[in-house]
Amino acid sequence: MTRLNLVNVRRCPTCGHLVPKSYKTCPYCSNAEAKPSTASSSQPQPTPSVAPRQKKPMSPQAKKRLRNGLIIGGSVVAALVIGLFVWNTVSEARILKKSILEPLTQQQLEAKRESYPQLLQYRHLFNEIRDKVVGTPEEDTYRSITYEQMIDYLDYINDEKEAQKLQGEARTEYVDYSKEYETKFGAISQEWTEFYKKHDPSAYIQLTFHTKYERDDDSYYTVYRPAFWVDIAYPNGAIEDCEVYFGLWSEENEQWSYGATGTWSLSDFKRCTQANYSYWNYITSDEPDIYNRYTIKYEVKNVTLRDGSFISSTDVQNIPSEMLRYLEDSTQENKDAAIKALVDSEYETEEEYVASYIDKSYEKKDELCYKLLATVNEDDQ
Repeated sequence: MTRLNLVNVRRCPTCGHLVPKSYKTCPYCSNAEAKPSTASSSQPQPTPSVAPRQKKPMSPQAKKRLRNGLIIGGSVVAALVIGLFVWNTVSEARILKKSILEPLTQQQLEAKRESYPQLLQYRHLFNEIRDKVVGTPEEDTYRSITYEQMIDYLDYINDEKEAQKLQGEARTEYVDYSKEYETKFGAISQEWTEFYKKHDPSAYIQLTFHTKYERDDDSYYTVYRPAFWVDIAYPNGAIEDCEVYFGLWSEENEQWSYGATGTWSLSDFKRCTQANYSYWNYITSDEPDIYNRYTIKYEVKNVTLRDGSFISSTDVQNIPSEMLRYLEDSTQENKDAAIKALVDSEYETEEEYVASYIDKSYEKKDELCYKLLATVNEDDQ
């Protein structure tokens, strides 16, 4: 019978595993010596309680290896993150550095939706640029413009704050620009104003119309007949005679009432007093409402002064039309038109000056992008 070689073993008091007696250190827990039991082997041994596992102090060499491993591992992760960022940046830069005349795929546009939404925002304009430039003699001129360059330019010209800033600068400069024109126009305007006053017949007579109704009662119905009388004033002294066209005028329809107009001389108006008022021929109403729908309007055609001078409304036709329009309605628009007609045809209104100032600023920002957009817009005007 072959004899078996038996290995003397003992139980580790720390973790409870059986280990050869020749082992000074338990291969399972490695942190305590497996000491043999002092009790007799013939007596049953109590099951030892499992003590908490204690971590063996790490040697300096092990700590160094762990630290180096962590550093290397962290460096690898950092390198991956940086590499991904650099790759995305380079990829984005490649797209933005492409010529504006090279179309982008929908995938490229969608990929930059977050980082560069302008690529989608301006895509219709980019398409229009390519449609109107590619294949023309100007293609080589504008091929150097990149997406990044055009986007920066479009963002600039669409910036409301920048536009407001430029408008403020332009209006400040316009004050100095317009001073010379204002001075020249003031002198010309004064001359024509004096001429207008002397040759405007309405400056020599003023009429104030008063209205009333004459009521005619009949056995069947009541009729109201509109009547009026006149007060006369002479701003520049008494006159010899006048010729005035007047009548019922509808502001709503901007026309005279048929059958309610006439031309009177000075003597006719002098007879039309409160005690001797006049009626409108053929005008009657069943309600006193004529003067709710019409007003009395008059136009002085001419006057004869006491010295024999004859002033006619046609005299003002000698005044340049732009100046006459300004004298009769002194708005800024009419003033600008008069300055252009009588002072300098190259004169710019404030609105024109501001628009020109901003336009020049946009051109100065990027002349090539400015010209490209101008070329595209030419066909749209």
